Amino acid sequence: MQEQVLYYSGVLDQKTSEAILAALEACQIAYTVLEDSDLDQSIQSLLNTKKQAVIVNRRHQEACMLFREGKEQTFVKLRRAFAQRQIIYSGSKAVVTKHNRTWPFIKLLEEVEEEHRYFQLYEAILKQLKESEVLREEAYEPHTYHKLQLARLHVFQTLQKQSDYSALLSVQAELQQALAQLCKK
Repeated sequence: MQEQVLYYSGVLDQKTSEAILAALEACQIAYTVLEDSDLDQSIQSLLNTKKQAVIVNRRHQEACMLFREGKEQTFVKLRRAFAQRQIIYSGSKAVVTKHNRTWPFIKLLEEVEEEHRYFQLYEAILKQLKESEVLREEAYEPHTYHKLQLARLHVFQTLQKQSDYSALLSVQAELQQALAQLCKK
């Protein structure tokens, strides 16, 4: 099966978008440029479309490249082509799966965006947790430091469970509140 990419530019500027298309061509990767009107079509039907179009108005913010197949050599080739053209691609990349093949493209964009938000929050919580570890019990009032210890334990347990986004937001707020309430001796 031929390498193929469904490309949606999101809010990327015209110059960057054109450079990305040139990189795809240089890598001999077939591509279909998606318009906003295509976002409600199924991925499978879009993979069988042979049109190419110019994108003007944006219905979704993030750019996305959806690969028919996830061959590592394709990604390596594309990274090199981007580097040669000094393209910094901040959009998402995904691969067509049995699971997402029948989805409308917009659903894929939303899922990828939600996953991205989740991992950003997860990383932010890990950073806050790590930063709180340098705080020493001797420097704070016992009852306020105990609340911080309980919050850290709850955060750790929540992260271990691979909890949903709302649970992460909740423990992040709990940790921030415990940090804000710390009282020095």
